[in-house]
Amino acid sequence: MPRLPLFLTVFLICSPAAFADGHLTSDREVGCLDVVAITSDMTPPDLMNGVYACVAEDDYDRAIGLFFTSLARARFDEERVVDESAHAALSALQGTVRSALDSDQQGALMASYSAARSDLATACAPIVALGVPAHDPAWMLAHGEAPELGLVADFDADAAWDMGLQFLVCPR
Repeated sequence: MPRLPLFLTVFLICSPAAFADGHLTSDREVGCLDVVAITSDMTPPDLMNGVYACVAEDDYDRAIGLFFTSLARARFDEERVVDESAHAALSALQGTVRSALDSDQQGALMASYSAARSDLATACAPIVALGVPAHDPAWMLAHGEAPELGLVADFDADAAWDMGLQFLVCPR
């Protein structure tokens, strides 16, 4: 039986109540975009707004593209945020999606996930093409216990983006 990647396992089992946190949301209107329309300043919570928009339109293929991109960018932020307690924001962000979707929507998202996983080269290509993100990691900093620790000195954005892509099992 194939094993699910850790990010998806967390999505499926985490309690939604554990993730009620305002900094994991965004007021930025992001519609149901194709991945190629994502701009470098869009944060993971911004992209989750796009996931919700896609789900509302029953466009689960676009939703999973936005979801994957959000996760890769969240993993990127883990590499640049010093406070390790803030890194739990990635799992928490996944939990916010779970709590927002009903079981039918979760099932449809999982079907799109499975389809994307069966052809990672196609699913990953537009995410890789976006390049290194330039969004503000304030959403993750706010999740931690010591946001004053700030960002990693001498941060290597290219290496961090590689980590984000590896999190999705995407080749760069």
